[in-house]
Amino acid sequence: MSPITPDAIKPKIMILDDEVEIGELLEMFLCDNFDVVTFNDPRVAKDAMNHSDFDIILSDIKMPHISGIEFLKLAKQQKPNVPVVLMTGHAQSDQDRKHVVELGALGILAKPFGEPKKLIEYFEKVVADTRLSTATKLQSNKILAIDDEVELLEILGIVLDGEFEIDCISNPSLVIDKLSKESYLAIFCDLNMPKISGVELIKQMKPLVGDCPIFVMSGHSSSDPDVIAAISAGAVDVIAKPFPEGSEISTLIRKHVK
Repeated sequence: MSPITPDAIKPKIMILDDEVEIGELLEMFLCDNFDVVTFNDPRVAKDAMNHSDFDIILSDIKMPHISGIEFLKLAKQQKPNVPVVLMTGHAQSDQDRKHVVELGALGILAKPFGEPKKLIEYFEKVVADTRLSTATKLQSNKILAIDDEVELLEILGIVLDGEFEIDCISNPSLVIDKLSKESYLAIFCDLNMPKISGVELIKQMKPLVGDCPIFVMSGHSSSDPDVIAAISAGAVDVIAKPFPEGSEISTLIRKHVK
C-alpha cells in the first residue's frame, strides 16, 4: 500500500466509542494517515454523519443510547456507500460476525488492537477497495434482473438490448452471492416470487448495494400495498409489467443513478 503523501487529502474516518481512551488511542495510531474524528456519544455521531462526509466509520458495538448494531443500520440507510467496521472487546461467534456482514458491515475488529501498522494497512485497503468499487460501478452498464419467470427476463433483455448488459437470475437464492462478486448500475427485482417475496429480497440486498438503485417489477399500480412495501424496503421506483419501451426504462434508470 502506497503511503499517503503530505499533499494528499487524508481519508476521513469516524471513530465512535463511548470509552474516550479508546478514541484517543485510535487517533494516535491513525492520525498520520487519516483525518480522524472521534465521538463518544452515538447521538452526536449520528448528527455528524448527516452533515459531514466520511470515508470510513469505525464503531464500538456496546454503547449507551444507540448500540453499534443500530448505528450500523442507520449508517447504511443514510450513507450506504460508506464502509462500516465494528469493534468490540467481547468474544464474537461466527454467527455474530455473519450477522453484522449481512447488515452491511465489513466485519468486526477485536479490542485490544494489534500492531498499529496493520491497523493502518487495513483501513488504507478499505479506502482503496471502496474507491475502486465506486469507479467500477460508474463505468458499469450492467443491470441485474431477478424474476422467477424466465420468459419475462428474456423479454426484458430484448427491450434493453444494445444499451445495457443484462445479468438475469431466475433463482432468488443466488442473488446475495452474485452481489458479493459483481457491481451493477441498477437492479430490477420482481415483486411476487416463490420462496421469497420481492420485498424481503430487497431488504436483504439494500445493505449490500449502497446507492445502486433497486427497481421493483410489478403488474400492480404504485398504490398497491405490496408495491408500497417494496418502496419502503428500499426500492426507488416501479417498472410496470408488461414492460414499456426500452427508452422509457432507460430514462428511469438514468434518473436514479447517482
